[in-house]
Amino acid sequence: AAKAQADAAKANADKDTAQAQAAAAQAAADKAQADAVKAQEAVKKAEDALANAGNGEDQLAAALARAAAAEAAQAAAEAAAETAKAAEEAALLAKTAAENAATAAQVAADKAIGDAKVEADKKVAAANQQAADAKAQAAAAQTRADEAEKEKLEAEARAKAAEEALAAAQQLPPAPTNPTVAANTKVTGFQNSIAKDDNSGLSANTSASYDTYTALFNETGSSYFKQPVNVTLRSTDDQDYEKGFKKSSLKQIGGTWDNKLNYTSTYKNFDNQMQIGHVYGDLKRPANLTQLATLSNVYVQGNSTNDVDMKYMKDLSQYNINNRINDGKVAYKGDATYLGNTKSEIIGVDPTVGTSNFSVDFVDSQVDGTLSFAGMKDKKIKAEIAGNTFAGNWNGVDTKGGFYGEDAKLLGGIYQDAGGKGTYGATKVGSNSEPVPVPKAITGVMSNTVSSVSGTGTENAIGYRQFVRDNDTFNTTTGSGEDTNPVMIVDTNTDNLPGYNQLVGRLDITKPGKFGQASKLTLVKSDDISLDDGFKKSKDTSTATFGKVESILGKIDLKYDYQSVYKNFDSQMQIGHVYGDMRKEGSFGGVKSRYTNVYVMGEATENMPTEGKVQYAGVATYMDNLHLGSGALKTPVVNGTSNFNVDFVNDSLTGTLKFADINKNIGISAGITGNTFAGSKDNIATSGGFYGEDAKFLGGIYQEAQPGSVPGTGTTPGTGTTFQGTFGAEKQ
Repeated sequence: AAKAQADAAKANADKDTAQAQAAAAQAAADKAQADAVKAQEAVKKAEDALANAGNGEDQLAAALARAAAAEAAQAAAEAAAETAKAAEEAALLAKTAAENAATAAQVAADKAIGDAKVEADKKVAAANQQAADAKAQAAAAQTRADEAEKEKLEAEARAKAAEEALAAAQQLPPAPTNPTVAANTKVTGFQNSIAKDDNSGLSANTSASYDTYTALFNETGSSYFKQPVNVTLRSTDDQDYEKGFKKSSLKQIGGTWDNKLNYTSTYKNFDNQMQIGHVYGDLKRPANLTQLATLSNVYVQGNSTNDVDMKYMKDLSQYNINNRINDGKVAYKGDATYLGNTKSEIIGVDPTVGTSNFSVDFVDSQVDGTLSFAGMKDKKIKAEIAGNTFAGNWNGVDTKGGFYGEDAKLLGGIYQDAGGKGTYGATKVGSNSEPVPVPKAITGVMSNTVSSVSGTGTENAIGYRQFVRDNDTFNTTTGSGEDTNPVMIVDTNTDNLPGYNQLVGRLDITKPGKFGQASKLTLVKSDDISLDDGFKKSKDTSTATFGKVESILGKIDLKYDYQSVYKNFDSQMQIGHVYGDMRKEGSFGGVKSRYTNVYVMGEATENMPTEGKVQYAGVATYMDNLHLGSGALKTPVVNGTSNFNVDFVNDSLTGTLKFADINKNIGISAGITGNTFAGSKDNIATSGGFYGEDAKFLGGIYQEAQPGSVPGTGTTPGTGTTFQGTFGAEKQ
């Protein structure tokens, strides 16, 4: 900028010089003209003198001389005039050039000054941001320092308490000696059954194995069961269910001419010292068509704690009380389950898994517990201990259970209330108990697309309505019939994506006027088949039930025959598809609808980056033929690629999904909010998030959403929404 200003000053100076030269040349020209006029006047005088003088030679010669001088002066004047004119023209050219140079130099100077100001503003903004960051870091450092000081004080307090406890312990009487005695070898426990509406009491088990079990359905008083039934509880091909629970395939008991008992076993085993579980299903006539009764059985059984160890637990608690070490009570933490008694809560439904917390008073022989389940009111357990078992009834919750393993390490039981029955199993909290894992919460987003074609009780329709996150649900609607719309809320008791093995199909959100219930869908099985790029696909079709579906026949059940395709990313993220058709069994049976789902879930990034532009690269999937009227379902395309540019400063994300085999490219554009993102481009909606430490992974879903009153909804194939997919990428 300084150089440009100097150039402008020099150009102005050159312009002034040129103007001065032009003025001087003009003055010389004016003088020459004046001299020429004087010379002409002299010539005229000479001629007049010659005329008056006669023929005098001297006068003639003088006149001629003066005439010659005048002519020479005139020639010189004319030459000077031409020189002055040329100088004037040159001066004008120099002036013009100088003015142009001055203008150009001024423009360059203005631009340089403007650029310098912009750069200076950027540096000022960067400096301000650095100052703000430094201030924030200082505040964070102060917070950490305060926390460290607090921890130091707490540590000092604990150390002092430990010293005092040691000093006190040196004066305490000897503590009770822990006997070396193993748990009882015989497997014992309790169970409870219901057959249709006939419910039994809480009975003692006659079983003696964790693998097989004698179910006392006969104790219900049902006319269908005169004898106990031996069932299989577990086998090597059982699959993971939830929180360490296992689930068997559907099993059947009964010969050709016998009634058929169809059942599923869901259970959790605690170090082969205790097992809790459910056996549930139905009894049908020999052809396995007509249902006679629904069945539900719960049990707890294990290697009960030896009476000598139970006495030690009581003596130790009393010792702790007497010596003011603690209140003598022992904490247990673990799991709980629940399954309703009605047909709609047993058939096609699996037990709900929750948590359990207990406080055991071995001195006063009391057990107090709380069973907690998402979306349900807590259930309270109160019981009296007798030997190594306990029993009680509190506010309509009837329970029996016992202590299992050495030193009463485990606590387990069964319970029933007016609506259903369940189990609980917990581990003693303390130095000699198993650690209680605290897994990170799984979060994510999914899209639920359903379609149908015109037929008996159905109409041409397709739609996905909206993306659904973990806690999205509704409890009221507006409109009626096909125009019924959910009023969405966020409910922390709702968990639509509980884990990598399972999600909840929310067709009740997509079409609340048609589907009255959601349904749990299994994503991962032990026999899944490997595909390209780390994807896996279910080997066999699974079946779930969507209940309370509105039809011209009233509320019916639809069977959903589905498969899954998925990919895991270092156990921190999973993307996948669930897809299949829904059918009605019996009269007016057949395929009624098609349901496809895409999802992403994982351990969401807690501390998101706030600076920099980062590239991500990975995989992508694609699936079309979403409409039931489009023909047979296709397997998702899983060999796509994904590339993203993420701007953590401006909270934006752009990317491209490429599918070479089908010659299709899809653009992705979204805004980032916290550790999630969402957006739309070219009528393609997208949503997802960042997962793992330092946003290592990026994953999401996309769905075509053609414009309309509700984007993404339509009637016939080619309307509303025609394709959907997923993507997952890793930071480069």
